Amino acid sequence: MKILKKYSQLMLCLFSLQLVVNGTLLESNLILMIKRH
Repeated sequence: MKILKKYSQLMLCLFSLQLVVNGTLLESNLILMIKRH
């Protein structure tokens, strides 16, 4: 059970990290689009 708990915590960390990365990419894409216009 301890291993499972650690694993789920790791997945949660990876998930939130992915969200942050996606958000940053989206934001930079929006900024680039705005600068082009």
